[in-house]
Amino acid sequence: MAPPNRALPVDPERARGLVLRWAGPTLAAPDLDHLAVDLVNVGTAPWAPREGEHLLAVGVLRSAGKERGGFGFAYSGSELFAVPLDSGEYARLPVRVGGSEWARARPGQTLVDAVLPGIGLGTETPLTLDLTADDIAGRRPETSSPQEEATALRRRLDRTTALLAARSVLPRLVDEVLAAASDDDAVTRVAVTLGCDEDSARTVAHGGLVQYRSAERLEREVSDLRRRLEAST
Repeated sequence: MAPPNRALPVDPERARGLVLRWAGPTLAAPDLDHLAVDLVNVGTAPWAPREGEHLLAVGVLRSAGKERGGFGFAYSGSELFAVPLDSGEYARLPVRVGGSEWARARPGQTLVDAVLPGIGLGTETPLTLDLTADDIAGRRPETSSPQEEATALRRRLDRTTALLAARSVLPRLVDEVLAAASDDDAVTRVAVTLGCDEDSARTVAHGGLVQYRSAERLEREVSDLRRRLEAST
């Protein structure tokens, strides 16, 4: 049995000396099903992962000129275990673009950001793609019923609301997670602290910190999700 992922909470100091760059082959000839990034140690000191830590690169799609918004992800158990990196070394990682990203994609110029949620590190510059309707249709999940779409919107709203609430109690959340005996215990402690469900708590605990750079962006997303939810019901 694989050891639990102990990448909680996200510690900005852990990303010191690391950069995330799009891999050369992806820049030269992007393959939508095989996008890749390089995690590079540009610092002078070795970088070491925590015990049992996974590396999960999440791809986030956005239109040109639009800021990166929220994203969802899940650990599947098949992610790559992190490996130590000496100065100058790198690890190449596949980038997973989830079905929810393809569901809201539109044809035309699209920017792709890659994020490592566990470390709180994103690509220095986005990858630019020219998506066609066929590109999107072949990767978009099957159409959901109005009830399923409303349920998904409620879940996203709950997660984003939890992220916004976490800003005001972040020091307490960090203390709770550090005191946790396991990842499940950490999620439970976050849920109790924020008064949210465990799915939302898991989002906060496992990777939401990368979105804290802009409270305004979180507030806009909450407002947008509420409007979409009202329109769908």
